[in-house]
Amino acid sequence: PGSVRSWIGAMDLGGVVAQQAAAKQMRLALVVAPQVEVPPGVDTECVNGSAGSPQLETWLAQDVPNWVTHTFRVQTDRASWAAIGLSAGGWCAAMVAMLHPAQYAAAIVMSGYFRPAFGPFYDAYPPGSPLAARYDLVALTKRQPPPVALWLVTSHGDAVSYTSSAALLKAAKPPLAVHATVFQNAGHRVSLWQGLLPGSLTWLGANVSGFKAAP
Repeated sequence: PGSVRSWIGAMDLGGVVAQQAAAKQMRLALVVAPQVEVPPGVDTECVNGSAGSPQLETWLAQDVPNWVTHTFRVQTDRASWAAIGLSAGGWCAAMVAMLHPAQYAAAIVMSGYFRPAFGPFYDAYPPGSPLAARYDLVALTKRQPPPVALWLVTSHGDAVSYTSSAALLKAAKPPLAVHATVFQNAGHRVSLWQGLLPGSLTWLGANVSGFKAAP
């Protein structure tokens, strides 16, 4: 849960993209920061809930990309699309890429996790339901790893991200490709993510063809 302003303000994603592009580390990219608390203030974890609940996965996987492609001049091939997120947003980025590899080729997951972690005031679906199984990305990786590239950071001391991130790393196998940085005790904080952002974008430009800098 958080605000899209995190990326525009504290993280300055647009500015860092411009810097990395100027340094020929990646191509210029359009930054889109969709609202994922729908209705406002509700921690949806970006999933499609049961009938009558918000359908956030569809919003991120279909509606937002469709709007972007109809509104701006962008490449439409999967190699030109990636998701990025911090903490809960890291989960959202991983989820939308891993469940929709035809739309997103990559995800940058900054201290995110790989199973949804709902707050106490929202029940998206019943435990043990097909939707609950759908959103277990560790189980997906064991069963049928998707053809996407993940950049992730976690820390042994990070209670939010470490457990499921470690499980995903243990299960990861081709065609899923994972570049992981695992600290001993780096915490769960914006200053950590700010420092790692340029390098994560360099990775994106080096490993995902649509983001590769022009010669």
